[in-house]
Amino acid sequence: MKKFWRVDSGFTLNKTDTAWDVLCFEQDELGNDTKKQALKVLTRSQLKRINWRGIVWLCKTKRAARRYGKPEEFYVDNATILADDGDKGFLVLL
Repeated sequence: MKKFWRVDSGFTLNKTDTAWDVLCFEQDELGNDTKKQALKVLTRSQLKRINWRGIVWLCKTKRAARRYGKPEEFYVDNATILADDGDKGFLVLL
């Protein structure tokens, strides 16, 4: 298992929403290009079948995560990077 750092943003969706919904929110509301990046890894159809709780933002260092709030350790055995924010943050599929 590899240690990463995560800050709980309090962001929540409906229990039936998908990873695709998160990517749409990231693009439409926050102006991030995560959807474009993720589509290089998985198809839209695949992303629509993944529950939104299956993707999370992580940072490799505690210092990088601090800018988002109070970082907590988050251990990952195997994950796929869907996108990065260009500033040491990674959106990953668990």
